[in-house]
Amino acid sequence: MSRVSKFAMGLAIATLLTLTACEPTGSTQPFYTEKDKIYRPTLTGEWYGVGGEGPISFTFTEAQDHKTYKVTATSMGRSSETDAVLWKLGESEFLDFAPSSYEAPFDHTREFFANGLRTHLVFRVKHEGDVLRLWYLDDDWVSHEVPGDQLVRANDDMIPKLVMTLSTEELQKVLLSALSDPKAFPLETRLNRKDSEAMYDDLLGFGSSVAGQGYLEAGLYEKAASAWKAYVDVQPAVPDGHYKLGLALLATNQGLQAREEFGEQARRCHEMKPEVREGAIFIGNEGSSNCQDLWMDEQEKHFGASEHSRLGFTYFVEGKWADASKETEQYLRLVAEPNPEVVLRQSLTLTQLGKTKEATALLDAHAARLAEVWNQSLTMQYLQGQIAESDFLEKVQKQPLMLQRWDYFYIGSHSHLAGNRQKARDWFHRTLGTGEFLTFACVAAHARLGQLESK
Repeated sequence: MSRVSKFAMGLAIATLLTLTACEPTGSTQPFYTEKDKIYRPTLTGEWYGVGGEGPISFTFTEAQDHKTYKVTATSMGRSSETDAVLWKLGESEFLDFAPSSYEAPFDHTREFFANGLRTHLVFRVKHEGDVLRLWYLDDDWVSHEVPGDQLVRANDDMIPKLVMTLSTEELQKVLLSALSDPKAFPLETRLNRKDSEAMYDDLLGFGSSVAGQGYLEAGLYEKAASAWKAYVDVQPAVPDGHYKLGLALLATNQGLQAREEFGEQARRCHEMKPEVREGAIFIGNEGSSNCQDLWMDEQEKHFGASEHSRLGFTYFVEGKWADASKETEQYLRLVAEPNPEVVLRQSLTLTQLGKTKEATALLDAHAARLAEVWNQSLTMQYLQGQIAESDFLEKVQKQPLMLQRWDYFYIGSHSHLAGNRQKARDWFHRTLGTGEFLTFACVAAHARLGQLESK
């Protein structure tokens, strides 16, 4: 951040951008004319946001001209100032940010920056009571709409990386076009007025999510469930909160509640705007990273497949075999090339239901697919008695841990279903020994160990 703040838009702008993880577009000219300026005293005061490094504050004060603002940003004990102009284009309002002072960068940057020109950033803005919402102008959209000879690209350590060399009149034409295309302003940044309920909700959500993530990564699932419950209470619209609460609940054998949270996560993912979905698939937007499998279902036209697979897995962990089989069968009907893990799970489920012929037929039907995934083909050989346990362990331990944990979990499940409780415990402990407590395999292994201890 120090190089960005020193050589480009200043700490204030760099700090603002940490809330969006965005790639905005700048300009050499202001986006407004004098007649476009507006001033709202209600914008002055202290505003807070929550970024990846914790709380960030922005203080808007009235500038000496009584028409613009000075904005001081503070993050991690560092502060910097930038100028800001509130202005209007049609019915939409914008903030134009520009550095209060410019420090010339090193010679290795592009001549555009070496010339010391003042760079402007524009954010579309809506002020609603104690909440200030901002949307940046996306550089990908600009690169497709503005001719290349009117753009300058900066080095990777600069913000912005893409700068328009248009006149103010031309810039406003670009913005008018952008207002009719949701892809131009794809991601929202939210700031809350100091000491407002909205600010405390965000801070509580941030603290709860940090604690919840830490508890999940440490395998402390009961505490993780409490933390993520507190998070979704104040941030119910964020899909990832429901997903991670679902994981914690499943690990603690609260299957019904886990399914409710996974269902809520799916609903929230599907409610998000298409332009956000596209961004999340490719860049993993904050709060929606676990939506990707659901959105890929839509892209690949097998709607709901991942939801059926997830439901089938939760029922499998609970030992509700008929429900598990029904949901997994829905997945298998929708997907031409199913995940081999799901095929393996369904074969165990069918066997538990006494449908050994159907289980064998399922494995035969997907034999080629299973063979493509070496470790799961090896697991099937072990379960069918074709290789000894010592040979299996010798071979599987050469694989990455992410592959080993599923092998261990399903062998543990097979032992559990066969009534060999001690062997099941050993394999479930092996699963947890791979150390990735956020994965479904480790979550399920913890749940199964809890079931074994309660009997």
